[in-house]
Amino acid sequence: MRSQAKDDIADILLAIYGVPGLYSIGALILFALGNAMQNLISWALLFQIVGVLFIILEIITPIMAGERLLQNLEKKFRKFK
Repeated sequence: MRSQAKDDIADILLAIYGVPGLYSIGALILFALGNAMQNLISWALLFQIVGVLFIILEIITPIMAGERLLQNLEKKFRKFK
């Protein structure tokens, strides 16, 4: 993957990730909806699958933010050398 595309994806994810824990709250809501609608509709499993994706995003997004901060710090310290 090109570095520009990777940076664009990171920018989008970090722009959405305004509040820490936002994805985990969304995942909990989606899990509850999936369990509540399990007997009513046949595709309620879709809510739980999206909930798992939200949990994965909750883990990945802070890691990506930390990597970008580390890269910015390295660039700044290279200027001082």
